[in-house]
Parts: sequence; structure tokens; C-alpha cells
Amino acid sequence: MPEAKLRYDRNYLRLLELSSFERRPRGGWRFGTKIISDAVVDRLLASGRAEISGIHLRLKREIE
Repeated sequence: MPEAKLRYDRNYLRLLELSSFERRPRGGWRFGTKIISDAVVDRLLASGRAEISGIHLRLKREIE
């Protein structure tokens, strides 16, 4: 099951490459009209691949 979640998260990482997710006024996140669950965002944050900046969730910048 964890492999399925990782595969599922890759789709959201691809969306983040296009644009950031925006926090919804009623809670949760959105990408355009697509609603993103808090659980997905929590997994992306916990893995260190995304960061919150104000009301936006975006890919974490790599510092070299």
C-alpha cells in the first residue's frame, strides 16, 4: 500500500511543477478547480518535497 501512495503522490508533485496549490477559505487545498486533501499535503510536507509559503504550497527549492 505505501508504494501506491508514493505513485499517487507523484501525480501531485507533477501538478506542483506546473503551479502551486492554493489554500481554500473553507479548509483544504486546491489546484485550479481540483480539490486536494489535507492528507496528501501532509505527506508531501513530511517527505520534504513541498513547503508552505503564505497561502500557497509549492515544491521545495533545492539549495546547493
